Amino acid sequence: RGLACEASVARLAILEGEAGEVRAIEGSVADEAARVRSAEAVAQEEAAAARADLAVISEALRKQQVAKAQVNCHVRMLEANLEEARRRSAAAEAESRERAAQLDARQVALQGELEAHGAARAQDVADRLRGEAEATRLSARAKRLSEEVRASEAASALLEEALERVRLGGEERGRELVADEAEVRLLEAEVAADEHR
Repeated sequence: RGLACEASVARLAILEGEAGEVRAIEGSVADEAARVRSAEAVAQEEAAAARADLAVISEALRKQQVAKAQVNCHVRMLEANLEEARRRSAAAEAESRERAAQLDARQVALQGELEAHGAARAQDVADRLRGEAEATRLSARAKRLSEEVRASEAASALLEEALERVRLGGEERGRELVADEAEVRLLEAEVAADEHR
C-alpha cells in the first residue's frame, strides 16, 4: 500500500506538473490568442483603413478618369472648333483674296473710266473753247457783214438814186435824140426836095 501511495503521489505530482504545463500552455495560448485577436483587430482596422483608402483612391481615380474623359472631350471639341476656325479662316482668306482681286479690277476699270472721262471732259472743254472762239469769230464776222450790208444798202440806195438820175437823163436824152432824128429827117427831106428842083 505504501508503494501504491507513493506511486499515486508521484503520479499525482506528475499530473499536477502536466496540469501546470497545460495551464501554462493554455495561458500561453490565451496570450497568443489575445495577441492574435489584437493583431486581427489591428489588421481589420488596417484593412478598413486600406479599404477606405482604396475607396478614396478609387473615387479619385474615377474622378480622374471622368476628368480625363471630360478633358479629352473638351480637347476634341477644341480640335473640332480649331479645324472649323481654320476652315472658316481659309474660306475668309480666299474670299478676301477674291474680293481684293475684284476691287483691284474695279479700281483699274474705274481708273480707266476716270481717265476716259477726263479725256472726254478735256475734249469737251477744248471743243467748247473752240466753239466759243468760233462763235466769237462768227459774231465778229456777222457784225462785219451787218456793217457791210448796211454799207451795201447805203451804196445800193445811192446807186439807185444814180440809176434813177441816169434813167431820167436817158429818157431826156432819148427825147432829144428823137427830136434830133426828126430834125435830121426833115433836113434830109428838104435836101432831097432841093435836089429834085
